[in-house]
Amino acid sequence: KSCKDNEKFWKWSIAHILPKSIFKSINKHEANWIELCIDCHNTYDRDWDTASKIPVFKLAKEKFNLFKDKIAEDEKRRIPKHFLY
Repeated sequence: KSCKDNEKFWKWSIAHILPKSIFKSINKHEANWIELCIDCHNTYDRDWDTASKIPVFKLAKEKFNLFKDKIAEDEKRRIPKHFLY
């Protein structure tokens, strides 16, 4: 269960599919997020090998496909391989 209904912790439910600080060209794209509980959010943010093994990663890849063409050329080299296969 996420914290989306908790006035104090609702922001913890929003996980960015690709980090805003690295992918500035899509950091505010409407599809660059998924809703997660705090434990899954921490797991997702740990590293890409770990993130790619949790069930929600399938959704993350589907949403990635909605904005991948909007990623700036100089940022494309930083796309994790887990999104490309």
